[in-house]
Order: sequence, then structure tokens, then C-alpha cells
Amino acid sequence: FMRMVLFVDLYEQCRRENIADSACWPNLAALAASPHTVAVFNSPQPLSYAATLPLRTHSLMPFLRDATTADRGGDDGSASLVWLDAAPDTPVIFVSYGSWVEPQRALVAPILAALRDACDGGARCRVLWARGDRLDAALTDDERTLSFVNYAGFVPQLAVLQHRAVQRGAFLSHCGHGSASEAVASGVFVPAAPLSRDQPAIAMALRDHGVAELVVDAHGRPRRHLVSAAVERVLARQQPPDTVRVYAERIKRAGGVARAAQVTLDTLESMSTKSDEKHSEL
Repeated sequence: FMRMVLFVDLYEQCRRENIADSACWPNLAALAASPHTVAVFNSPQPLSYAATLPLRTHSLMPFLRDATTADRGGDDGSASLVWLDAAPDTPVIFVSYGSWVEPQRALVAPILAALRDACDGGARCRVLWARGDRLDAALTDDERTLSFVNYAGFVPQLAVLQHRAVQRGAFLSHCGHGSASEAVASGVFVPAAPLSRDQPAIAMALRDHGVAELVVDAHGRPRRHLVSAAVERVLARQQPPDTVRVYAERIKRAGGVARAAQVTLDTLESMSTKSDEKHSEL
């Protein structure tokens, strides 16, 4: 038989159990007990240890839809892409806390203050805030009318991340699994502001591999000076750091869904051939 294994929080588990990175991945050798194991990792870390993964274990990375075929987000989603196209050379700081979080004033205020400092009224950058339509209660009258901020509804996140303006900017994210995977695969730097559950561990994993920078304090609160400093570094580069581009390329080479399908077919064919050979010997 073949075993499919999904590891979405192995990095967090290693941290929680105080297992060193160098020991974490070789410990997967037990997985090789099954005839074939397909391991799908939802963080970039295993890419650093690809050579040490057990025999018959494959690091295929996140299974992401192609931006050209993914949900474009309806009318609202199309509007966000039109807004990006209006100034493709101006860096955009894309902000998203996922579909369910309703950000409170304590979270929104330092982020917006930092973005106002950095963007200089839109002269240096613009801001696209996904699900910004849920922010009204957390905004001041002045903040609601900022000309360089687009408080959008649902947006086609993968298409947004792959847009030229966001590629020159950054993705300020809570670092949920989906958002983190799409950011790294798209080659976009992440000022990370995790909230809870597995998000802090994911944010630290991205930071440790040079594809993110934490913009929260020791209590998990976003701080204006940390957000400002991260965005200033992004604007000074106007392109992702080399580490971001390296990991995006590695994820692309890992193969995702297409390679998972091929590994499955190859394994089944191999098992069938061995079974036929065994029966012919009998």
C-alpha cells in the first residue's frame, strides 16, 4: 500500500519539543517503513534538508492553484486587480488577516500609522487591505478617506501576490498556512504579524529562512516602529530579497500537485510490475 502524509505543523512540533533543526528532518526516517510515502510540507523549511529526507519520502511543498485558474474573487476581486493595474510601478503593501478575523483598533492603528509614514500619501507606495470592508468600526474618519489605501472586500489572493506592484512591495500577513505558502511560492516578502494558534510558529519559520520579518512585540502586538522599519527596507529594495526568490524557485521545482500525481502514478505502476513479477515466479 502507499501512505500519503501531510505535515503542516512539523516545524512547530520540533520547536515545541525543543528538537534541533538538524535532527528534526532525519527523524522522519521511520516514515520509510511504508512502501511509499508522499510528504507534503506547508512551510519552506524542509527545502533546506531535501538531501536528508528518508528514501521514498518526497517534499512536494504546498498544493497551490494556478493564479490564472484560481477564483478571481467576483466583481470585488476584479476591481482589486484593476486598482493594482492603475499604477503597476508603484509598490503595494498588501495587508490581509484572512477571511474570519475582524481586526480591532489596537491592531489596525499601529499598522495604518506605519503605512502612512512610509507611503507618504501614496507617493512611495499604496496599500491594498483585503477584507478592509470589515474595518469600519476600527477606523477614524481620517483613516477611512486615505487616498492611497484601498479597503477591499474579498480579493483573489494568489493573483494579487503575483502582481508586479505587490512583487515590488510586500505582504503584511497573519501567517496562516495558506497565506504563508502562497506568499513564499509567489516570491513576496512578508512583514509578519501573527495572531494565534500555529501562526507565530509559521511566522518564525519564515523569518528563520529569510523570507519574513516579525513586526510584533514579545506580546504579539504589532508595533508602529517595527512595521515602519520593515516597510522602509522593502521600499529601499523594491524587489524581494535573494532568499525569497531562492525559496520561490525551489517551491516551483518541487512540483506540487503535478509531481504528486506523477509520484502516485509511478508508485502504482512500480507496485503493479512487482506484483506481476511475483505472480509469474509462482
